[in-house]
Amino acid sequence: MLIFKGQILSYDSKRIDELGIADGATVVAMKSKAKTDSVGNSCQAPPPPSQPASQPAAPADLPPSSAGMGATITVSVTDEQGEVRSIEVEHEETVENVKAVLEVEFGVPLREQDLLREGKSLVNSLSLRQASVQNYDMLMLRRTRASGPISQRSMLQQILGSMDPLQRFRNEAQQLLATVAQDPRLLSRVQENNRELGESLAAGDVDRVTQTLAGIYKEKMENERKKAAAIMRLNADPFDVEAQKEIEEAIRMENVNQNLEQAMEFNPEAFGRVVMLYVDCEVNGRPVKAFVDSGAQSTIMSKPCAERLGLMRLIDYRYAGVAKGVGTSKIIGRVHAAGMKLGDMFITISITVLEDQSMEFLFGLDNLRRHQMCIDLKNNVLSCDACSVPFLGEGDIPKHLRIEEAGQDVEMEDKQQGVVGQGAAGGAGAGAG
Repeated sequence: MLIFKGQILSYDSKRIDELGIADGATVVAMKSKAKTDSVGNSCQAPPPPSQPASQPAAPADLPPSSAGMGATITVSVTDEQGEVRSIEVEHEETVENVKAVLEVEFGVPLREQDLLREGKSLVNSLSLRQASVQNYDMLMLRRTRASGPISQRSMLQQILGSMDPLQRFRNEAQQLLATVAQDPRLLSRVQENNRELGESLAAGDVDRVTQTLAGIYKEKMENERKKAAAIMRLNADPFDVEAQKEIEEAIRMENVNQNLEQAMEFNPEAFGRVVMLYVDCEVNGRPVKAFVDSGAQSTIMSKPCAERLGLMRLIDYRYAGVAKGVGTSKIIGRVHAAGMKLGDMFITISITVLEDQSMEFLFGLDNLRRHQMCIDLKNNVLSCDACSVPFLGEGDIPKHLRIEEAGQDVEMEDKQQGVVGQGAAGGAGAGAG
């Protein structure tokens, strides 16, 4: 490679005078490989074609740093990432010209290089001999930030760049609000997955949605910062147990988030709310909607519902106790035999009456097994022998029952992601009887 005044000449197609090389100037030829036949030799630039040829300058007039006839030495240079390069240079070569070679080897601009020997920076104007660099020495290449107007411009760009995310969040907020306005069903999905964002969208306030999105992003960046800090501590001390735990948790959460993203993309129905199984029936000759739950050990009924159906006179209070499931509820007693009409079929069922009013009437596993009933989800019916009763659609379920059902759901919240998952609490009657 050719070096002129510390700069690498890479314009093969340009003329000598276009590169600013005047008559009698010195150009240094260097190679980074161990070939001594053409390393460090200096050549005198020929005069430009437009000028008459002149006599070459006398060797005595050449600067000592580019005499080119001195001894060559081999030095090894390592950077902060541990990469090592060996180059062969003239002992009288300047540090600045060596840095020009390292710019090619390591890709670090010359103005950002800090070349050190035994912890001390080498001055650009000195030769390697003057800087006490000897054959087979190891030098350290450290990257520094450029100073002067360029760094000020970079700082200004950073300040302006820090303003961009807020505007980006505002744009995203406006797009989300417009999308929700066109498809209201999307709002319910957002509320199920991220309650805070869903409430902001429901309010229709751009500023509030923007702040919510910015908060989510800030929390994500904080997690990334903690992860990076833990990695730095681990690099400093590989046996730091706390750093290892933090990195392990960060990796685990990253896998969880990837799993969540895949599920939302390929299985979005998993985040929808499942409509519970209800059927129309009659108990003691009066209509009621039964919540079919094979996860509940016993069939249960609330006290107000038993009063409305006229079953209080049949309660055996000797079977009082406590029902345990997701929560606990006091058992008033038991109705041993009550008539029930399911479709065209008449059966006899036993009912445990609870003081709790959260579930009106739950048809449990005890009577499902006794009458050999089948929950047929493919055909969406509850079948028993030749009789089949269709499960009610969401619009056929009374609003107060949907509210009670939602109140019994188990909510599992992830603070970092704002994910809310809901599951049935059908085991409310488990253990009763």
